[in-house]
Amino acid sequence: EVGSHDSFQKLLSTYNTTDEFGLIPNGWGTLLRPEAFKVFIEFTDDSATNMTGAQFDTELLALDPTQFGTAEERNYVFHSVVGLIAKDANNPSVAYDAADAIATDVCGSGARSNGPEYQALSRLTGGLRFPLCTPDFYDVIFQRVATGVVESASLPCSYAMPVAPEGETIDTNKIVVTYSAGGSAAPVSLNRVANEGACADNSWYIDGGGEIALCASTCSVIEADPTAAIKVLTGCGSSGID
Repeated sequence: EVGSHDSFQKLLSTYNTTDEFGLIPNGWGTLLRPEAFKVFIEFTDDSATNMTGAQFDTELLALDPTQFGTAEERNYVFHSVVGLIAKDANNPSVAYDAADAIATDVCGSGARSNGPEYQALSRLTGGLRFPLCTPDFYDVIFQRVATGVVESASLPCSYAMPVAPEGETIDTNKIVVTYSAGGSAAPVSLNRVANEGACADNSWYIDGGGEIALCASTCSVIEADPTAAIKVLTGCGSSGID
């Protein structure tokens, strides 16, 4: 059970521990992927108790930097749907962003608090803030959040080695990696190099963990292209590319 004021503590305490029903034996952290950007959305009409947004951020980052990043480069964002007053009284779907100060007024008559700790964490992580008191606009809120997720997403710079069909083995000499600029341009085959030390532009290599890794300069190009498309083609033991 998550109360109206203790979500910070519950998130931290259940990250790597078994829940009371044994549904997730090792905690909700086992459901996450390191390469995926995390999005938290807080719904409450109350304020956090015994923990500030900054304290939660510090403990979350320390809990698992691989999943949540660092203070210099976070791998998560925290949005707040709390008891603050609307930014635009004529359009409650307008969000507060990180540049806006913490709203001190409470929305409606039912909200107990403007949720300053949650607001602070949203500002810290670049999240959005919306008033809880306007449920008719919740669909707009989710659309805004989803749009932000899509806009902030980028392709990874390393890829797990594909799994071969049953009875076959991947021939690493028959791997082809292609890049399509803008997601629709004619694909260009990237060059394979022996290792990271041999990296050059438009190149990739197989790293020590057996993953297909893009060289740093290639990764920079991919990350700067919001609609980039990467394909990994693999061949098996027989001739040709499957």
